Amino acid sequence: MVDTTKDLENDLCHCGRYAWKCHCPHCGSYHNYAVKQRDTVAGRVLVVHQCRHCGAKFNDDDWMLRCEAPHALLSTRGRKPKLEPTPQFENLNDIPEVYRNGLEALKKKRGI
Repeated sequence: MVDTTKDLENDLCHCGRYAWKCHCPHCGSYHNYAVKQRDTVAGRVLVVHQCRHCGAKFNDDDWMLRCEAPHALLSTRGRKPKLEPTPQFENLNDIPEVYRNGLEALKKKRGI
């Protein structure tokens, strides 16, 4: 049996989302109302979707060919990245020995 999951995972839209899954070309949301109406363009029937997140209407050609959604990795929707707190040292003697030599070398290089 052929494993097709590898092909599906590598088939990405240029916005970073799956190219085989219908997503809004404006905000990138996968939550869409299914069929709103049908458009006929050049003899082809295109399904018109409506995004539940931003309310935009789009057809199959819009999300497959003209996707302008922000990149999936860059759009965090208000979530802040977790940053490790930097340690604050009150005295030079509190700095571990491993880092103390690097600090002195940097001071020497900058002429401090």
